[in-house]
Amino acid sequence: MKCPFAQWQGPTSNQVSGGMKDHRGLVLHIAQSPDAQGTINWQKNPTAQVSSHFVNDVDGTLYQVVDTDDMAWAEMAGNGEWLSVENIGYSGNPLTNAQVQTLGKLFAWISQNFNVPLVATDDPNGSGLGWHGMGGDAWGGHLQCPGDPIKAQRPQILAVAIAIVNPQIPTTTPIPTSEDNMNQSNIPENTLGTVIVPRSITGNAIVTVAAFGDAIGTADVRSRDGSVKPLFGGSSTPGAFAILDNASSSAVIPPNSDVVWIKTTTIPVSVLIEPQP
Repeated sequence: MKCPFAQWQGPTSNQVSGGMKDHRGLVLHIAQSPDAQGTINWQKNPTAQVSSHFVNDVDGTLYQVVDTDDMAWAEMAGNGEWLSVENIGYSGNPLTNAQVQTLGKLFAWISQNFNVPLVATDDPNGSGLGWHGMGGDAWGGHLQCPGDPIKAQRPQILAVAIAIVNPQIPTTTPIPTSEDNMNQSNIPENTLGTVIVPRSITGNAIVTVAAFGDAIGTADVRSRDGSVKPLFGGSSTPGAFAILDNASSSAVIPPNSDVVWIKTTTIPVSVLIEPQP
């Protein structure tokens, strides 16, 4: 499949036609080059023995070198299951805002076409938005690709993607009250998707999820990168919270959980984030 908003630059001999066995998600790479056209030319050079599905220029222009049905040569053992994007720039530097916006748009398109979850992942056997180094030696041992600053920008990329896939669900829904240092969001019924609740509170905080009305459902609460799944009272599964009629439960979230995701069913819920006493 060719991405409709990418400029087609293929084909290349550095690929396996029809070689994709699965589409787990998108892997971020760094080109170690300031030149998109030079990167594309190298990927089309038979002696290079490398390629990526996409190339993301510093101005946000997106190029496609390999069809998503075909296997690019970017992650060795992960080639047959992951789509790949080379970002123009150097490891240790962040992406430009234009690149972030393009990646969000691209990841939204991938999610919609291949049923990829809009989450970050560090697991080569998982699904979502990954990075080259997460595959370790099996993926070539490129532990600094794309670099920590770009890995840290994944929440921004995901926010762009979520806003595209779920335009009816706001990507930020806080109701800040500076007097008592709280963040509160009221999530309406029939919200069948993900709501992101930012928090401005530093240090440990308490997140409380409460249900309204006569309904039963569930919520999944976690930090935006998925690394923190708080344990709610009454639940033995981190991040999981069974919501009963007009019930509420709380959990402590540490400082690095700067954004909480709530996945709801058909019930309205309230999310309150406040400092831990």
